[in-house]
Amino acid sequence: MKNGSIFPQRKRNFIPSALLFFILPLCSVRAAWISGRVQNAQPNDRVEVVVPRQYLDGRNETFRTTTDANQSFGVEVAVPEPQVVFFYFNGDKIAVFLSPHDTLILHTDVFQFPMRVQFGGKAGANNAILQQYWRENPQDFNDFNNVRYKIGQWWVSIEESAGDLMQKLPPEEYLKKMAYAQVNAYTLLEQYQTEHPNVLSRDFTEWLITDIIYYRAFHLLIYGQVFGKMHQTEDSFFEVLDEIPIDQQIVSNDTYRQYM
Repeated sequence: MKNGSIFPQRKRNFIPSALLFFILPLCSVRAAWISGRVQNAQPNDRVEVVVPRQYLDGRNETFRTTTDANQSFGVEVAVPEPQVVFFYFNGDKIAVFLSPHDTLILHTDVFQFPMRVQFGGKAGANNAILQQYWRENPQDFNDFNNVRYKIGQWWVSIEESAGDLMQKLPPEEYLKKMAYAQVNAYTLLEQYQTEHPNVLSRDFTEWLITDIIYYRAFHLLIYGQVFGKMHQTEDSFFEVLDEIPIDQQIVSNDTYRQYM
């Protein structure tokens, strides 16, 4: 793929200045709606949605509600950009993808959450394929479970299993493994789009393609910088990174931000 060619360009919409006074207050509310049912839940069980905003203003924002007598819940969530947010039920969590104005319906059971969750609503298909993508490309969002490495003046963290693999495999094998994983990720996306046409949102598709690109790039960068001396990695190892686009600007993607 040519650099940048897989990302559709967004059209710019211009609003007459006379209408800005009326429209801006509405545009500032970039909310999504998460609802659902948790079987075997008790009334007033705690539901929280945490929206990471560190890349914008250095903080997180939390939205809270509780289950009702019918084991159901609903909560409005302010989402600044299409991004990953964290849904908590009684302290356990699952990462989901939300865009402004999305609806997401979750069906689960107290005894199976977060291992088994069914998704519906406007963002249902996005999250169904995302969970499958993460099963094949694990990302642990709990930094306490990850391993941290210092590269120059920067600290980076990766899953412990990823670090173990980097220590184990020589450069040629690691390059092949990461290339194979990337091809599988693209295949997963293409097959899903073929079998379920027009159900994935444009925001999510762009975000996922960004993650597929930079997941590989980020891990190759860490391999070369942290384990390069141990594996006697040659300079040519980094040539593959010359193909990585650096102008996608999907700053809500954590993998992209870490690589950049």
